[in-house]
Amino acid sequence: WQQLESGDIDEPSEIWRELDPSGRETRRIELYPDGQMAACGEERGNADALSPDLVDPRGLDGEVHAVGASVFAEAWRASQERPDALMGMFL
Repeated sequence: WQQLESGDIDEPSEIWRELDPSGRETRRIELYPDGQMAACGEERGNADALSPDLVDPRGLDGEVHAVGASVFAEAWRASQERPDALMGMFL
């Protein structure tokens, strides 16, 4: 979980990443200051939006916290219950 302080409404204020053992993103949730969110992953059909690069949490900007798999799973389930930022553009 990465907390950012950009202050820009078009930039995420939080990014939650699930990484595989090699350090590649498998799922990502982005939370925006206005309450919208975007979720990326294979099961959402948008895995191409995930970073193909290895993610080293020590090199990320902002405040970074590790969370357990069950905490991420709960955040992922919650993200499915809300329209995402991209979907909101077409409503």
